Amino acid sequence: MVVYYNGAENAIRSLFRWQSTLTRSVLTGFEFWCVLTLAVTFTLLLDFKVIELPKGWLDISIGPVGAPVLSAAIFTAVFYNSQCYGRYMSLYNGCMQVDTMVKVFVGEMLSNFSFSPELRCYMVASVKYVIAGAFFFHASMDDKEMSAAEWQWFGRKGLLTEKEIMFVRRFPGHTVLLLLHWAQQVAGKAIAHKAVAARYSPPERSGMTNRIYGQVDSISTACRVVSNTLNLPVPFPYFHLLQLLIFFSLLVTGLCCCIYAAQAGAQTYCVAVLPFVVIAFVLLAVRRLAGELSDPFGDDNVDFPQSDFMRHIYDHCAAILNVPERLDPVKNNLVDKVAEFSVDEITTPCCWQIEEAPPEVFTMVKRSNSGEQQQVHFMMHGHRTWKRPEDWDSAKYTAAYVEEAAGEESAVEPGKTAKAEAKGAAAKATIAKTTPASVPAPPAKEPLPPKEPPPPAKDVQLDALVDLENKVGRLLRIVERLPVKIAEALNSQDTEVQKPRASPPSKASKERRQKIERLGSFTASVDSDMDSQKAREVKNGEARKRRDR
Repeated sequence: MVVYYNGAENAIRSLFRWQSTLTRSVLTGFEFWCVLTLAVTFTLLLDFKVIELPKGWLDISIGPVGAPVLSAAIFTAVFYNSQCYGRYMSLYNGCMQVDTMVKVFVGEMLSNFSFSPELRCYMVASVKYVIAGAFFFHASMDDKEMSAAEWQWFGRKGLLTEKEIMFVRRFPGHTVLLLLHWAQQVAGKAIAHKAVAARYSPPERSGMTNRIYGQVDSISTACRVVSNTLNLPVPFPYFHLLQLLIFFSLLVTGLCCCIYAAQAGAQTYCVAVLPFVVIAFVLLAVRRLAGELSDPFGDDNVDFPQSDFMRHIYDHCAAILNVPERLDPVKNNLVDKVAEFSVDEITTPCCWQIEEAPPEVFTMVKRSNSGEQQQVHFMMHGHRTWKRPEDWDSAKYTAAYVEEAAGEESAVEPGKTAKAEAKGAAAKATIAKTTPASVPAPPAKEPLPPKEPPPPAKDVQLDALVDLENKVGRLLRIVERLPVKIAEALNSQDTEVQKPRASPPSKASKERRQKIERLGSFTASVDSDMDSQKAREVKNGEARKRRDR
């Protein structure tokens, strides 16, 4: 459970808080009271002289004895706590990575497939499989086997059918990977649909496939990172060392407090209990906090609100899937009407609690030409807070939004219709009063036939690239077959040379023989030139050696 608090809260008020504090965790535990009971019993035995401290102990300086042990225990506890807090933040970042990538996947599916009603079923099915994978990831974090009622919960949420639930329950592998594989399979089927092939070119479909599969892989990777981190705790020898140091530090601190009370001449040893209790409470509280941070999946004070995580994912996906049905900015020609940012829009406060911008803003706008700058501070909108067990207001608003989307096309508000009819009648009456009787009324315009949608624009550059790709492919195939053709030609010439020749050589064979002879003479001349060059190099080398001598 995430507790939000004010960092500037009064210290006295924070001191007496009980809910969601380590004070409650430590004081309701058996360990603290056991240590306190032993300390009080030991001091009472000393007061009643049932036992006595050895005579040499009263001359011991308690600083050099107790300080090293207590310092080592505090350092170990703080270091262990920092490691557990780092593990806690890595687990939270992994859960938020799953949350973010699920929403990015839904946005990618909407951007690519919302143009055709035929692709709606593929889009919704793949999104439901991804949500089911995220839900099973959160549900499996408590290391408990899911019951039949919990499995039916997936059906009640509309994520899986009865047949799919039965198959997933019998599946021996990783369930999250199976559900994400189904999402990839459905998305690939949508990419191969004829409507997508008619709208997108092959390079665009290839990029679409890479993005969608990469997003699903990112969800799977985040789930595995969280699971692997949770499966590998902080090494047990370090935890055992911390326990030993806390035990020895409590023992040494208790004895040092008793020795100090005896040296100060106190009438009772019970005065030594107070500092001992404070030190024991701090050490036990730090160790208890580290234990809660190391496994944030459960019902402890610092555990994650997993139900609200799932509620946030589910509500966002259910709401955003209805966006194309409610309003498409491209189809409604809203993009052509977009205006640039104006000064009035910029100077309007970004916080609804402020009715007007402070006068410094307008001063800054007026002085912008002179180069003067003036810093203006605005109030910032608070971030969304996690709630436990979950945010039911979000579910209520999302359900109302989806229900309104379903009945928006068929139902029309009667108030708007009555206002529109009254406005039209008033306009007609005004026109009839202002128009002279001699002037004939303008003829009613015939309704124009609906315009056919323009054919999709042809992308010349993409067509040229596809044509070039095909030509390069054909050229590569020719180059691959070229060595085979050359080898076959050489083999055929060898067989022709080996055959007995009854007839005189033809003109072509004479020319070929002459070319071979010229080639042989050329190679011989090249060899002779190389030999002469080597001889000259040897002579020059010998001459240099003689000069050096």
